[in-house]
Amino acid sequence: MTGTASYTLFYHPGFASLAVHLALAELDLPYTLTPVNIPEGEGRERAYLAVNPHGQVPALIETVSGKKGPPLTQCVAILESLAERHPGRGLLPEDPDKRAEARIWMSYLSTTLQETFRRFFHPEDFVDVAAHEADVRRTGE
Repeated sequence: MTGTASYTLFYHPGFASLAVHLALAELDLPYTLTPVNIPEGEGRERAYLAVNPHGQVPALIETVSGKKGPPLTQCVAILESLAERHPGRGLLPEDPDKRAEARIWMSYLSTTLQETFRRFFHPEDFVDVAAHEADVRRTGE
């Protein structure tokens, strides 16, 4: 798409969408925030599943000249897309070796580290019995 882009970020506070939110701000791009209350089940509602069939945040929609693009999901994919759509704005280094290192960190933070924090802060996602939540939290320490 050509023209001036604006973005809609579907997010939930404290979830992985924070990295995308920071990238939009860092790139000084126009965006609106649309909250999705994941703990209350909004991610599983039909309207949001049309945006992200996985029912997770973040999701990002680019609008150019009034035309909405397809929803982008998964933090690293969104960050990569923003860097490609706005080259020279500093989201990723221009040097190939430094860019590869940045991608390593993006992947690590959004998979390994994010999953560890998820186990600690949301043990109920991993066990059905509240009595075992402390055990799950310990795996995140």
